[in-house]
Amino acid sequence: MTYSVPKTHLLKHSSTFEGTSYVSWYRMLNRLIWIWHGNDGLEIEAALSRIAANNRIRSCDNLLDTIIGYQPGNWAYEWSQQAMGWQKKALKLPTKIAASQAWLRAANLYSIAAYSHLKGDNLAEQAVFLANKAYENAAQLTDFRLKKISFKTRVSHRHIKFQKWLKSNG
Repeated sequence: MTYSVPKTHLLKHSSTFEGTSYVSWYRMLNRLIWIWHGNDGLEIEAALSRIAANNRIRSCDNLLDTIIGYQPGNWAYEWSQQAMGWQKKALKLPTKIAASQAWLRAANLYSIAAYSHLKGDNLAEQAVFLANKAYENAAQLTDFRLKKISFKTRVSHRHIKFQKWLKSNG
């Protein structure tokens, strides 16, 4: 009996902190980082499974996470649906701390929905907005104060505006 290694490999690149790049995925899958940020591993696998198993039209047939439009199977759609579930839980939870934690889970999932943060990706931009709102809602249920600070900078002869959150006690 002989064994042989398949000619094609499913794995393109893997790094503990950068994530794993697979032949059949456009995006790097950062499971470890997503879990470290507070996401549940089973929720991550559930969303990835729904994306992979969907048969809708893809912009690139051989890449699982390229389903066109905001619909089941689309990257932003599936992660946003997970986030919305946590939003609904947050609104029903009896304590501020539990509700705040649920809002943070929603913020993390919306952040994944926005990944890979491509310029001009309207679905990703909407997910970033929703992540920020969920984070604001989480902070309002704690003793921390948030202040939004806007910055302007110049990168490669272009002016860029961005915002950061400043968190303080009381």
